[in-house]
Amino acid sequence: MKKLLIIDDDEDISAMLFLLLRSKNFEVEVVTKSENIFNRIKMYQPDIILLDVFLTGYDGRVICKQLKFHPDFKHIPVIMVSGDDEVLQTAELYGANDFIQKPFDAEVLLSKINNLVKVKDNLVN
Repeated sequence: MKKLLIIDDDEDISAMLFLLLRSKNFEVEVVTKSENIFNRIKMYQPDIILLDVFLTGYDGRVICKQLKFHPDFKHIPVIMVSGDDEVLQTAELYGANDFIQKPFDAEVLLSKINNLVKVKDNLVN
């Protein structure tokens, strides 16, 4: 079972994503506070991360950039999530593997997740 980490301070969106992804046979953990985020990632060892851009007190793009420069985390695909479509232009600059705009279609999100998981699996094998 693939492990997915949701980092989003909107508890309604996090809960909806949790239910959706669990129903699709993902092991899911949700982080709603960005403090100690790197310790949580290290402990959970996710196969993929869904990362909100606008977190209380933090910019998810900066967290993404830090992940992509960290030797323990740079291999983990990150999908940036935001309601601001202008973020699309900057998400890739910060190392995001993909981007999806809120509100999103569940099937489009699942397709993006499955594609990145396949790419990651192919790189490992």
